[in-house]
Amino acid sequence: QRRGLAVHELKVQPQTDQAWHFTATVTQNLNRGAVNVGRLQVSVEGTRAGKLQRLSWAELRQQANAPGIAYSFKYFQQIEGDLLLPQDFQPLRVIAQLQPQGGTAVEQSFTWAAATGKEGAGSASGLN
Repeated sequence: QRRGLAVHELKVQPQTDQAWHFTATVTQNLNRGAVNVGRLQVSVEGTRAGKLQRLSWAELRQQANAPGIAYSFKYFQQIEGDLLLPQDFQPLRVIAQLQPQGGTAVEQSFTWAAATGKEGAGSASGLN
C-alpha cells in the first residue's frame, strides 16, 4: 500500500556538545490538495557503554510524555526541533516517525553521518 506521506530529508546540526537542532522536510504526494495533519517524533539509535540503545522522543526532549511536533500541510513542510543527547552516547542513526491524525504511522531512518552531512558526496557507505 503506497502512502504519499514521507520524510524527504532530515538534517541535524550541533548546537553544543550535547544539544542538536534538527530540520525534517516532510512531503505528501498521494492526496494532492488535501491537508495532512499529525505529529512528528524523532528517536536516535546509537551505542552507550558498548551497548546498542534507542533513545525515545521523551528521552531526547528530557520530558516524560513529550508530545511530538505538530504539522499541518498540503504539499510539504519543514519541521524543526531540538534534541539533547547524553554525554556518553554515540549516535548512529536518527529515526523520524510521522503520526498522521487518524492514520498509520510512517517511520523513516537516516544514518547519523547522512543527517549531519558528514557523509562525503559519492561515498560508498555500507560497502566494505
